[in-house]
Amino acid sequence: MNSLETAWRSLGRYKKSGFPADYPDNVRRLYSPVDRPHEALVRCVSSAQLSLASAMFGWDDKEINELFLKALKDEHLPVQLSLDSTQAAGKGEVPLLKEWSGPIGNSLSIGHSIKGAITHLKTFVIDGILTVGGSMNLSHGGQYDQDNEMFFVWDPVFAAETRARLDAIHDAQLMQMAKHKQKLIVDYAAKGSDLTSEQRHQLEAGVIPH
Repeated sequence: MNSLETAWRSLGRYKKSGFPADYPDNVRRLYSPVDRPHEALVRCVSSAQLSLASAMFGWDDKEINELFLKALKDEHLPVQLSLDSTQAAGKGEVPLLKEWSGPIGNSLSIGHSIKGAITHLKTFVIDGILTVGGSMNLSHGGQYDQDNEMFFVWDPVFAAETRARLDAIHDAQLMQMAKHKQKLIVDYAAKGSDLTSEQRHQLEAGVIPH
């Protein structure tokens, strides 16, 4: 039994009343503020051995952020994160996202839905077999004060469907980011003689001048 399966089998300890014997075999659900969904999520994310993917409305959880970066830096796992652009600029998110500038091989996208609305998912796929979702934002209030749910589904087919949707969202956001960067570069280039030689070199390298 690998560490993620062990984490899955231990989810009952995070539910105040435990799970009944006849509870569905491959589904677990926790509720805030009565259960301990944050601790359960930390246990599962820290048990990842193959991959981590997430699409989140907010990313204001230092512990989960550190686990994602640890997986990337120390465990060399593929890590993918898609965030909503309106929330990624929040005072809780900005310091955490700055830590993503160093690692090589991560894939962080920030954007909006294909209809121009918010990205409102609160979803994880861990090792291609465990899907985590629900209404809970990664904030102190969302995890400890508000009425929210977090569900866990242990099923490779369910996870594959979820991951396919996360990948589509991620690709769309990457294209949004590329388009935005291209526009900024064009806008800077239009300044012409107002640019310093260093800024021109940055533009030629595809880097937005400081």
